[in-house]
Amino acid sequence: MLFSGGFMTNEQFLYLTYFGATVGGVALAACTALLLDRSLRQALQSGHVSKLLGRLFPTWLIMVTLLGFMSVSYMECKQYSDVISDRQYLIDKAQDIVYRMALALKIALFAYAIVVIPHLWSAAKSSWSDRKP
Repeated sequence: MLFSGGFMTNEQFLYLTYFGATVGGVALAACTALLLDRSLRQALQSGHVSKLLGRLFPTWLIMVTLLGFMSVSYMECKQYSDVISDRQYLIDKAQDIVYRMALALKIALFAYAIVVIPHLWSAAKSSWSDRKP
């Protein structure tokens, strides 16, 4: 009923999906940051770079997710009246927003891992070299 057009107008549906996707994407990024925060802080225990990487993690995830959200355009050379007249187009764009935010979050986690893993590797290597038999 919600997607069929009987429950709300297309314009209301546009607002709901636009802001709902934003809130959902930011909440997903924040939950991901909270779930990984403790293990990340334990892994990055000392040093100024470690503290910087730990503090930037939640902000990085939220900002990249918002960039994924902003990468979708509803207008694409259409008039506003044309956009809100087609419910299926609005549904497709809402799905595209969710897809791009999830993709951006996945890429952000991968990019962050590329930065953090060498830092962890060098820290582990230095701790092993400090141990003398």
